[in-house]
Parts: sequence; C-alpha cells; structure tokens
Amino acid sequence: MPSLYAGYLKYDVSPTIEGMTVPIVYDEIIEAYCRQDETERIEIDWVSTALSRLGYRPLPLPVNLSVDKNVFTDLDSRVVFNCVDSLEESGRFVHIVPSILDEIGIPYTGSGADAIYLTSNKVLAKRFLKLHRIRTPRWCRVAQAAVGEIPFEPPYIVKHVWEDASFGIDEHSVLFRKSDLKDRATDIPAERRYDYFVEAFIEGREFNVSLIAGSDGPQVLPPMELEFHGFRDGRPKIVDYQTKWGNDQLTEARIDRRFDFTDGELPLIHDLEKMARDCWHLFRIGGYARIDFRVDGNGVPMILEINTNPYLGKDSSFLAAASRAGLDFDDVIRIVVNDALGHI
Repeated sequence: MPSLYAGYLKYDVSPTIEGMTVPIVYDEIIEAYCRQDETERIEIDWVSTALSRLGYRPLPLPVNLSVDKNVFTDLDSRVVFNCVDSLEESGRFVHIVPSILDEIGIPYTGSGADAIYLTSNKVLAKRFLKLHRIRTPRWCRVAQAAVGEIPFEPPYIVKHVWEDASFGIDEHSVLFRKSDLKDRATDIPAERRYDYFVEAFIEGREFNVSLIAGSDGPQVLPPMELEFHGFRDGRPKIVDYQTKWGNDQLTEARIDRRFDFTDGELPLIHDLEKMARDCWHLFRIGGYARIDFRVDGNGVPMILEINTNPYLGKDSSFLAAASRAGLDFDDVIRIVVNDALGHI
C-alpha cells in the first residue's frame, strides 16, 4: 500500500456467512454477446470466482425487463450482487432490479434504486448538482440546440442521457461551432432528441476519483489522472468508446493512468476528493462508486458523471485505484458485500 494511504482506509471485515447463496444479477443480453466473445462476461465471472473464494455460493442470474420478484424470494437470498448496468441493453432501466429488491426487502450491493436512477439520468444528476452548488459543466437539451437555442458558447460535446461506458462517444461528438451543433442536433430524429444532451466541453485535464464504503463512511481511493497520448492534431482528448474499450487499433492513441502528484497539485487533488465525498453523501451512494471530472485551464474541477456500481472487470479504473490503495479484488468484493449486509 502506498505510504500516503497507509492506515487511512478503515474497514470492518466481518466473517463470511459460509455457504450463503449470492445471486449475481446482470443484463441477459450479455449471454448473447458471450457466444461471440467470452470476455463479455468477465465481470460476472470475476465476481463469481471471488465470492467462491470468500466462502459464498455464487449464482449468476441473467435478467431482463420481464424479471419476476418471485425469482428472488424463491431463492431465499440474504443479499444480491448487483451487476446490472443495463436491461435489454438500455441504461434507462438500470434502476428496475434494485427497485424490485427494495420492494421485497432483499439487500443488494452498491447504491440504492434512488441513487442509481438519479445518477444514471445524466441531466437529472446535473440539475441535482447545480441545485446543491457542486460544479458541473453547463448543458442544454439537444432539442433546444436543434432550434438554435444554445445558451452557452462552444466547444460542445453531445452525450446520451442514459448510457454510460462512453456509449456513442467518438471524436465527432465534440463540436466547435454553434452551426455545427445545430446541424448535428437536427440530424438526430425528433423523437429521439430528448435521449441526448449538449454539454460544454472542458478542454483540460481529466480525473477519476473512486470511493468505497468504510467503517467511518466513504473512503476515497487514490485519485487518478487520465493522460492522453498519441492523439493526432485536431482529435479531442476524450475517453471515447474506441479508446476506452481497446478498439482503437488503427492509431497510436492511448490513455495512461497517473496516480503520483506533485506537492503543488495536492490542493487540486484534495478539492477532487472533497467533491467526490460530497457526491457520495448528496446522492446517498452505497458500496462503491467512481466520479469523473474535467479540470479547466484555470484549475477549476467540474463533475462530468457519477458512476454508481462502476465496472469491475478487466482493466477497470475502479480496480486500478483499489489496487493502488492496497486492496485486491477479493478485498473489494468482501467490502461491498459486507456493506450490503450492514456489516460496515
């Protein structure tokens, strides 16, 4: 564990309830993708293996929009591991399974249904942040931009309201003129425009701050800066879909992670940590989370997204931060399950 964090992270590591069945819920569509690429299930497989090592009996449980609450009551589970990041490939429904589990009184890992809904709708999350005076870039609806009602100056980035994992983000998502934004907005069918929004693009540094439940409240894991290398001139330095998921093999573009900061950077790092903690409490986040930031040329950090239940698979930013703090994968799973069971 790095000396900066030695003795800092405090957990109540309660004993495993030996042999308890723990369903792992996830979007059924993953099974279809697994027929073409087995790595699509890597998060589920890793969680399952870790639960087994910890003495639980994992039960992978793919679900869809027809999920029946009796599936959970019949299993007589004391806790469910929630890996649902979409239902039938839509982030719009990500809160449904937690809502069902709330209704029948079964605890589950990570954040509650309300927090998941508030944060998965990026526009709603930004309104909530603004209401509580937490900095986030300016925004408007794509439907506004389509009729020329653009209340701030370029550059802009067009994002999906509901989807995460850089879905739909590419180098053409960033626009530098109002006329280009209006053209892009009108290209989106009118009935789909409310699924997208326009955000002020912050040309600056990008950071992730991960948090995990602890005995003294949320524990901030080592903040991480994303460093962009090999991006050709004119290509926006953003975490687009191809670069994030390793599909950008035709260019030298890559994103490296940086955890070590100079003394002069520590005030910024502390500001990021405070904002991340504020988000945890404001949205009533549980278990674990990752907050994404951009920092403008004046050193002012702004929150881009709040990721409840972030990805726990291969090359995950959350797991990189956890490892930097001295936590292995089993540690993360143990803490998250214990938090769900009320042992933290």
